[in-house]
Amino acid sequence: MVTIEEKLDVFTKLVLGKAQEEFNDKLQELEKQNQEKIKAHQQDLKKREEKIMNELHKKGLLERNKRISKAKLNGKQQVLAKQQELVERHIRNLRQMAIAFTESESYENFLRKLLSKIFSYFENEDSIGLFLTQRDIERYSALVAAQGKEFGFKEEQISIQTGDPDMIGGVQGIDQGKSFRIDLSMYMMIEQHRKQIGQKLYTVLKEAGGIDE
Repeated sequence: MVTIEEKLDVFTKLVLGKAQEEFNDKLQELEKQNQEKIKAHQQDLKKREEKIMNELHKKGLLERNKRISKAKLNGKQQVLAKQQELVERHIRNLRQMAIAFTESESYENFLRKLLSKIFSYFENEDSIGLFLTQRDIERYSALVAAQGKEFGFKEEQISIQTGDPDMIGGVQGIDQGKSFRIDLSMYMMIEQHRKQIGQKLYTVLKEAGGIDE
């Protein structure tokens, strides 16, 4: 049976594949435009060099190199801007998908697994603080108590508070002394995907020559 985690992994691979395909198309378009600009600059500078006096040749050559460098820099900035745009687009898609997932029948089992992980982290504590969305508190307080009981926590040892709305779903846990916090919110899971997507796009850029190190 395919687990929720495996489905998310498959989805992430599909998102990354789509991001790479879209980015390659945009990169080719930008590279073509940049090459045309550079070629135009080179031709223009060459004509100017043929007209100036011999003693000004070095100055003309320096000017040409500056213009070419500027054109390359502008091209690199455009490519990096497109990378960020694609990352943000897919992060928005992941958030929408996560919100829809919290309304599905599969979410309860997913939350149960996250609660088990949280309680296992703090099973040696005398009490634990949990942060969930207001919606999850209203729907799954009994589930929280049941999962806590499996790890030796009584209801009075579990403090449930409303977390940041941006967490979407999942759970955050904090120890009694408020010195150690575990974040298993869906927001944090998506932010981890942000890093993976960004790294993948960076690799594509580097291989295509869009980034010079």
